Amino acid sequence: MKYTETQTNLSLTERETNIADAFKVRHERSIKNNSLLLMDDVITTGATIRECGKVLLEAGAKKIYACSAAIAD
Repeated sequence: MKYTETQTNLSLTERETNIADAFKVRHERSIKNNSLLLMDDVITTGATIRECGKVLLEAGAKKIYACSAAIAD
């Protein structure tokens, strides 16, 4: 797990690098074989949702769904 700088002014590649390894599952047994819904206020490039989903799938999640209030242009 790591602290990241704001993604606001970063390109897609910079966002993916910035967010890589930023998330960690603490209690894998609560994730394993469950379907999960990720919620984000705004999806810009999708880097955060993708990284979260990747970490949850690696922890044994059955399916990951994503929901957002808005998608940025």
